[in-house]
Amino acid sequence: MWPAWYRKIEPSSGASYIRTQDFHTAVHTHEKRGIAWKFNGEWTTYNPNKSVSYKNLDRLGVDTESDFWTLMDEAQRANIKPPSSLSSIFIEYAQRRHIRWSRFSPKSPFFGTAFGGWERLMFQGGEYAAPIFLYDMNKAYRWSASVGMPDLSTAHRTKSFYAPHAIYLATNIKPFFPFANRNSTVILTSEERDAYGCDSATVLKGVAFRDTIDITPVFEDIDAAFPSVSKRIGQAFWGTWNSHRVVQQVGMLSGKMHELRNLYYNPIWAAFVTGRVKMRCWHWRNITLRVYCDSIMTTEPIPTGSDPGEWKLVREYPSGLRFHGARFTPINTYEGPTPWTKKAKELLPF
Repeated sequence: MWPAWYRKIEPSSGASYIRTQDFHTAVHTHEKRGIAWKFNGEWTTYNPNKSVSYKNLDRLGVDTESDFWTLMDEAQRANIKPPSSLSSIFIEYAQRRHIRWSRFSPKSPFFGTAFGGWERLMFQGGEYAAPIFLYDMNKAYRWSASVGMPDLSTAHRTKSFYAPHAIYLATNIKPFFPFANRNSTVILTSEERDAYGCDSATVLKGVAFRDTIDITPVFEDIDAAFPSVSKRIGQAFWGTWNSHRVVQQVGMLSGKMHELRNLYYNPIWAAFVTGRVKMRCWHWRNITLRVYCDSIMTTEPIPTGSDPGEWKLVREYPSGLRFHGARFTPINTYEGPTPWTKKAKELLPF
């Protein structure tokens, strides 16, 4: 509901974005009336009445008040309600393109699972006194989601390990699966099966798909309507698919709580999105010192480009690096240890 407010307690109407620590003040200002929602123990939204809503500014992903008002202006021009998070903008535009992913039946074999990036220290620690190249993948997860996602409406169960487009819960994978022991039970996609040369496996559960969905137009719409945050949305959107944690709805006066499941939870799409990024990193494993999600450190240059999914050279260290756990220091410089961190936040849209 409009208008929007920045850190205003007790607005006359509309949506006020406040910090996490300010929700306590808002609740007591309104004498504990209304309903609130929490996720993972943190406030997301508080509605004291039908005309006022408080939203968590910390979940919106903006750095300054100026950035906030730019985002609100874009949202109002796009004719959407004040967003709860960047992921909620993605969901809004996916729905405008009639893209749905809330079918529960094909997802049920994988319910409760979550997926993440590949993190590994091939070079454990100490000094590597030779040239090192640090690369980031351009718009990694946006690219990964834009090359075709399984159409859940075409899903069917399968026990065949050789379906052309499928996802499996399997064990006894031969000759090997790089992220687990042979006898481990793992989830892998048909794309991973082919990329890693998995010839056979014992399929415990399998779901195959007859078609895919192109969600590239969703990102293009967001680029046009939300230029200030489209890059961040391209980082955060898939977090909506990757958590089965419930949302808590709390009646403030009574204290009664109800649990609401995440309607957008989609482990199948999360598996495909993360798996494709892992495969890009795995391709360079023989010259890689360290992997961190969509970043790699290599001992040789690799091809680069400006398109999504291609590699971008972030920095070259001609004399090498001195590693301290997850931190590193360039050799022959006075720089302090640098942490390897990522800025993307996987936000849920509640």
